[in-house]
Amino acid sequence: MTAAFSQYPRSGKRIMGCSMKTDRCRYTEWVRQETKQVEARELYEHRADPRENVNLVTNPDYAGELKRMEKMMDGGKQRNRKAEGEC
Repeated sequence: MTAAFSQYPRSGKRIMGCSMKTDRCRYTEWVRQETKQVEARELYEHRADPRENVNLVTNPDYAGELKRMEKMMDGGKQRNRKAEGEC
């Protein structure tokens, strides 16, 4: 599976939004830069919810998809450790 990665800082805060989009889903982790602690997560399934209105992170039906996306995100972070403002 391929994915596109992006980062977006929250204005006025030291939190970076680290997103990954596949052909089916978008997964985002909001990471506090000082501690590298994940403050919040989002998971959207674009076939059923193209406008991203329902966050599926806590939906047990998407637990497997969430695990796959987390694993892919970790792999992307490892490849990008030298980037400024890394997640």
